[in-house]
Amino acid sequence: MSPTLWSIMTTAVYADPEPQSLQALKHRLRKAWKSISLSTLQNLIGSMPNRLKAVIKSMEIPFHTNSEHGQRHRLMLTFSGPLLCNFNGGVM
Repeated sequence: MSPTLWSIMTTAVYADPEPQSLQALKHRLRKAWKSISLSTLQNLIGSMPNRLKAVIKSMEIPFHTNSEHGQRHRLMLTFSGPLLCNFNGGVM
């Protein structure tokens, strides 16, 4: 699996030696955040549609077919915050 923002931050912040004070932790967090390149952030954002598809697929929620009319009912997801990626016309 590709890295997540949290895994990148955790690796940088908790590298040896671990921070021993709140001030040291804050310093490491700022340094770790500043060290992440724009291209890394763009790649993470670009990978979100596939990550979300994998999560939905892993949930194994079946589509129900109304055999009388041949209609398929799709799972509808509601997001409570802004969605920062494009699903190419909403097709998942």
